[in-house]
Amino acid sequence: MRIIISLLLVLTACNSRVESSKKPFFDIESFINNEINSLTQSQIKLRKHYIFNGIEQDTILEDINWEKELEAFRININKPAWINEAIIDSNSVLFAPFAIEYQFNNDKIPFGNIVVVFKDSSYKIPKSILINYRTTNFLYTAGKELEYDSDNGYKIVGVQEVNGLEDVKYRIEAKFNK
Repeated sequence: MRIIISLLLVLTACNSRVESSKKPFFDIESFINNEINSLTQSQIKLRKHYIFNGIEQDTILEDINWEKELEAFRININKPAWINEAIIDSNSVLFAPFAIEYQFNNDKIPFGNIVVVFKDSSYKIPKSILINYRTTNFLYTAGKELEYDSDNGYKIVGVQEVNGLEDVKYRIEAKFNK
């Protein structure tokens, strides 16, 4: 009898450990790390188009540091303090049938909302990720929209409004050049 009880306690402890290691939200950070590894092994070039306060520039990159290139997308939304701060909705994303939207309404969290678009109804393999950053304080307001598409590249659009100064606006479009 003691053996059975001991075995049940061990199995229960093992199951609770496995459950606690699961992440409540999609693991964007791991997905981007996998993309970085895949892109690092490939011979893909990157065609970038920049617009900074109206000044445009185009360039093609061949020797790419993908960790640096995709750093803005490597985010961890699975922080314990944020778990109860998100509204999760898989029906509100009108432009994609298989998507999950995370809305954060806490000013201490730098994201307004995040949308993960999946390739199919299994909700396992992402196709794209959209991230809306926001920062507001008494000196400035800043916001940027990031979009990563695993087949095509990425886009970053941002604006920074500093009290008493001219707004800074920028846009980066980077396309995979296979």
